[in-house]
Amino acid sequence: MLMRWDPWADLMVMRRMMDRLLEPWVWTEPIEGPEVSLTRTEDGLMVRAALPGVRPDDVEVQIRGDRLTLRAEVREERTVDRFGWVLREQRAGIWERTFRLPFRVDARRAEAELSGGVLTVHLPKAEGLMARLKRRVKRLWNALPPSRRTVRVRTRPATSN
Repeated sequence: MLMRWDPWADLMVMRRMMDRLLEPWVWTEPIEGPEVSLTRTEDGLMVRAALPGVRPDDVEVQIRGDRLTLRAEVREERTVDRFGWVLREQRAGIWERTFRLPFRVDARRAEAELSGGVLTVHLPKAEGLMARLKRRVKRLWNALPPSRRTVRVRTRPATSN
């Protein structure tokens, strides 16, 4: 029995294989919507999202386990001058995005502020996580013989360019 060869089917199989291979390193899918940045800080994470035209009452920040969900509703502006719009790129509707956090955060101590069209969320690390990390480092340090507990700092001579 002869079968017709479909080159696109082979490409789709290869794409699925690549997606599975790269999945652990991909944080989120690129999507259309406001620009968001997640930055590590000394005590946790800072999230910034550009939300122009959004009122504070229309923003929701939700933390569940290692997931952060930002949700905002952009309401359509009803006032239009008598000549009408020439160009309008601001969309009305609901925007929602979920991020996987690199570590657990303390949702009770999280703070969010919407100012100048930018949502800023401070997410402190969970206290239990910090305590576990400190205990682990201390255990590893104490497991070393005293002769190995000295930290050596190597300096390199400055090189001229």
